[in-house]
Amino acid sequence: MLVFDGSLSAGAIISCNMLGAKVVSPVKGLITFFADLKTVANAMERVGSVWNSPPERGGLGPQKIITGNFVFKNLTVKLGENYALQDLNGEFDGRQKIAIVGPSGAGKTTLLRVLQGLVRPTNGIVEVDGNNLASLDLNFYRHQVCLIDNQPTFFTGTIEENIRRARPSISSAEFEEILEVSGLSGISRNLPEGLSTQLDVSASALSQSHKLIVAMARGLATSSNLILLDETVNSLDKYSQLHFKNNIDKIVSGKTLILATNDLRFLSEFDYILVMNEGRIESQGKHSQLLKESALYKELFEGEQELSGKIFNL
Repeated sequence: MLVFDGSLSAGAIISCNMLGAKVVSPVKGLITFFADLKTVANAMERVGSVWNSPPERGGLGPQKIITGNFVFKNLTVKLGENYALQDLNGEFDGRQKIAIVGPSGAGKTTLLRVLQGLVRPTNGIVEVDGNNLASLDLNFYRHQVCLIDNQPTFFTGTIEENIRRARPSISSAEFEEILEVSGLSGISRNLPEGLSTQLDVSASALSQSHKLIVAMARGLATSSNLILLDETVNSLDKYSQLHFKNNIDKIVSGKTLILATNDLRFLSEFDYILVMNEGRIESQGKHSQLLKESALYKELFEGEQELSGKIFNL
């Protein structure tokens, strides 16, 4: 308006804008600098906590073949300023199908990482087959554990090469059985190049469900005694979920399976269930028992049933 009135020239307006930009730009840079500085400080703090933590017993301690009988005694895990697990107590026998359920943030994934041997307790004890996990040869222990989550990574190569790399000495009969039990046999028949399909690190050529099936087949090829599934079944397509349900006993034959899940539809198939809430085990037992004795489990199960019914009636 001032330009049209002749009170201010267009050149003056442009000059003011240029001057304003020169003033604002350093201020923005200063704000960005302090934001980046805080990020770097937090990263250095995390690196420092890892660097200064006591070294783990990588190749020390007795080498035990595990069955999967676990006992938790006042197990506490603190991540940063928050407690992921706090005074957790519970136990279950090995060579069974174990489910861990609970609301989001209950500590299910953290507990799996502890069982994997990658997260060390802040306090408390984890016993496996009567031995303190912290006293065992962790390298030997981890070679008996297979964890599959929703973000598996692969070696660059074919599907078959990825599976055989897990155990190069696997026999042809075992390989074929793993393909059938995992469901990869049917999937590979529908891929143009079958088991010769090339994978990159993230298996971007495959759907999410197919990635997880390949990861599961690779996990079975390792002959691990303990299989940990972190929300994996939830992300499978319906056909693969049904295949998993029908073959679960073959998948875990002679092994301990621990499934962390928000999907309660298959839990009647499991031998034992841990119900977690706020970093603790709220209750534990069989499906029918928990429906009677655990208010949280009943609430979660009825919510699942209600949601399934509504979706079915859409």
